[in-house]
Amino acid sequence: MTHTFQTDGKGNIIIRPVVGWTTHKLAEVAILLSVQYVETEEGLHTGYSQTIQLGLTPALCLDLAESLTKAAKGILDESTPPGTPLQ
Repeated sequence: MTHTFQTDGKGNIIIRPVVGWTTHKLAEVAILLSVQYVETEEGLHTGYSQTIQLGLTPALCLDLAESLTKAAKGILDESTPPGTPLQ
């Protein structure tokens, strides 16, 4: 799957640093993932954050966990070249 990243007017990828998250079971069939993030660098200093709430199936949660684990290990073991798609 090819993904086009959101960019600013200069072509830089827009990144919203994650500062926290929580998870909850929803009716025993889905997981609510609430992610807190900052919009600007100033938010990192002031502590002001936004929240997005996402509903995921258990299978999607496992896929996401696997993808994040693979990405993190790629950084930690430094064997993955920069810019390599991790999915």
